Amino acid sequence: MTHKKMLKKTNSDSFVKKFWKKHKFLSWLIVLIMAGLVIIGGLQVFDYIKLLLGYDLTIRLGVDKNDLNIINGQNETITFTIDRISRIFCNTQCEYSFSDLSEDKLISKGSFDLKSPITKEIQQKVTAPSNGEGQKVYSFDLICKNNANFICHTDGKNITRRTLITAEYYLSPEQLNLKQDIENSLKKDYENFITVNQTFNSINDQVSNSNLTFIIEKNNSAKLTGLLNNFEILFNENLLLWIRQDYEQIKVQDKGYVLLKQINDSFKNFSKNILENELEYNYLIDNLSSIKQNLEILKENNFNQTQVDELNLIIDEFNTKIEEFEKNSEVAKKQKIVGFLNALNLSIFLNQTNETYHSNHTIIFNLGHANISIELINVSVNLSLPENKKICCLKGDCNFCKIQEHYPIVLVHGHNFNVDISADNSINLFDELQNRLENLGYLNAGELYLYEATRKDPGILGMINKPLVLRSSYYFDFLSKPEGYKSVQIKSENLDTYSIRLKEIIENVKYETQSPKVIIIAHSMGGLVARRYIQIFGNDSISELILINTPNEGITGKTSSYCSIIGALQECEDMDSKSLFINKLNNEKSDSVKTINIVGQGCSMDLGEGDGIVLKDNAILDPKIAQNFFINGSCSGADLLHNSVLDINRYPELFQIINQSL
Repeated sequence: MTHKKMLKKTNSDSFVKKFWKKHKFLSWLIVLIMAGLVIIGGLQVFDYIKLLLGYDLTIRLGVDKNDLNIINGQNETITFTIDRISRIFCNTQCEYSFSDLSEDKLISKGSFDLKSPITKEIQQKVTAPSNGEGQKVYSFDLICKNNANFICHTDGKNITRRTLITAEYYLSPEQLNLKQDIENSLKKDYENFITVNQTFNSINDQVSNSNLTFIIEKNNSAKLTGLLNNFEILFNENLLLWIRQDYEQIKVQDKGYVLLKQINDSFKNFSKNILENELEYNYLIDNLSSIKQNLEILKENNFNQTQVDELNLIIDEFNTKIEEFEKNSEVAKKQKIVGFLNALNLSIFLNQTNETYHSNHTIIFNLGHANISIELINVSVNLSLPENKKICCLKGDCNFCKIQEHYPIVLVHGHNFNVDISADNSINLFDELQNRLENLGYLNAGELYLYEATRKDPGILGMINKPLVLRSSYYFDFLSKPEGYKSVQIKSENLDTYSIRLKEIIENVKYETQSPKVIIIAHSMGGLVARRYIQIFGNDSISELILINTPNEGITGKTSSYCSIIGALQECEDMDSKSLFINKLNNEKSDSVKTINIVGQGCSMDLGEGDGIVLKDNAILDPKIAQNFFINGSCSGADLLHNSVLDINRYPELFQIINQSL
C-alpha cells in the first residue's frame, strides 16, 4: 500500500471514529437498520426458497363423526377440525360453508384467519326431519389460502377440502305406535270399503243380468258410486302419504271414518230402495200372472166366433202390454200398464155358448219374481300396505334409497417431489377436475383417508342419488393403538407397498358405497401404482382406468437424476426406466381393463419431447392394451405441462377426453 493510500485510509478511519463518537445513537441506529434489512432480505429469500420447494400451505379437515343415527326431531352436534401447516410469517384466510345437500340449502357459513399451527374447531348442529325414515346428506366445505405480504411469498392458490356427513333418521317410539295404529286403521277401513263395494257391484250385476235395472234408483246409485269413488281416491292419497311415511298427515286428515259412515248410510238407503221396488215389482208380477191365468182359463171355454175374436184381441193386447212392461224402465209406467190390464173387461166371457169355438192365440208371459240379494258379502281382505322404504334426497330430488348402479370415481395422485411436504398436499391438483366431474352427474365427495373411521353400516354413501368422485392418498397408513387408530404418513415406500394401500382404499370405497367396482383416474406415478394394483390383485374391482401423464416406461435423463434429491428415494428408484419395477410392470401378465392413456407433449426435454417430466415415448402404451390420447402444451420455468394439464381452464381437452370415456 502506498503512502498516499495509507494516509487516506487513516483519515477515513479517523472520520468514522469521530462520527461514531459524535453521533453514537445515530450510528447504532444505522447498524441496526442495516442488520434488519439483511435479516429481512434473508428471510424473504429463505421464504421464497421454501415456497419453491412446496412448503406453502397444508390444510387437513377432520370430523368427529361422519355417520349419524338420529331419532326424528332430535339434534346432533358435529365438530369439524381444521389443522394448518404453513410458513411462520404467512397468514391463512379460510372460508367455510355447511350445507344440507338433500334439500340444496345452505345452513351456515363463515370465515376466519389462522396465523399459527393451531387446530380450529367449528361446531354445527343438524336436526332430523319430523317424520319418516331415510337419509340426509350434509357437506362441510373449506377454502383456504395464504395471503402474501413482504415476507410471505405464496402462489395464492385456494386449497379446498370437503367432507360428507350422512344422517340416518328413524321413527320415534311414539311414531312407531302411530304407524301401527294407522296401518290397522287403513286395513280396517279398506276391508269395510271392499265389503260395501263388492256387495254394490253384486247387486248391479244381479239387476243387470235379470233385466231389472228399473229397481235401482239412479240418484241413490249415483250418490253411492260417488262416495265409493271418493273413498278410493282418499285411500290412494293415504297410500302415498304412507309411502312417504307422513303418518301425522294421515292422522290429521282422518277423513276415512267420516266417508265410510256416509257410504254405509247411503248403502242402507240404496238397499232399502231396492227392497221397496222389488216388493212393488213382485206385486205387479202377481197381478199380471193372475190376468194371464184368467186368460188361459178363457181359452179353454166354448164361445161363439164373435166372442173368440174378442178374446183374441184381448190376448194380443195382453201380449203387447207385457212386451211394453218388460221394456219400460220406470216402476210408475209398469204400474200404469198393470192398471190398464186389470181394467180389461173379461165379464163379457162369463156366458158360454153351445158352440165350440176356442181361441188359438198364444199368451206370451215369461216374467218371474225379482229375487235380489242385498245382504253384505263377507269379504276376507288380506291387504298388504306398500313397504315403507327409506327416502334419500339430493338437491330436492327424492327417491327410495337404493345402491347406485354407476361406479364411483377414485382420483389417485402422483409423486410428491419433496418427501418432507405433507402428504395432504398431494391431492390438491385434483381440485378443478373433481368439481368439473359434478357436471357429469357425479357428487364431489371430498377426500377419503384410510385413517378416517369407516361408517358403521356398509353402503351408506352408495344410497346417495348420485355416484361419487373422491380423492384419496396412498401416502397414509394407520397403526392400531389401545386408544384407537393413529394416522401415519409414509412417503418413502416402494410402489408395490403403495399398490397394497390402494387396494385398501378401493376396498374402503366399495364398503362405503357397496359398489362392486370403481373407476380410477390416476396422475403420474399414481398410474403406475394403479397398474401394479391390477397386475397383483386383478381387475375384479376396476371398471375403467384413466391415466394422465403416467411414466409407463419409466423416467429417464434429468428427471431420473434429480428425482431423489428431495424426493423419496424408493419411489424414484422404482420409477426409473431401468428398474425392476418397470420391467415387471410391462412384461409380467396383467388382467385387461379398459384403459385410457392421456399423454402430454410439446415440451422440449433433454432426451426428447414430453410434458416436462415424462418423455412422450415413455408415456405411450401399446394400443392393444390402451387407447392413447395426446394433449399439446408448453413448459415455462417451474410451470410444467406434467402438472398444469390438470388445470381444466388451461387444458379443457383433458376434461373432454375424460367425459367421452366415462
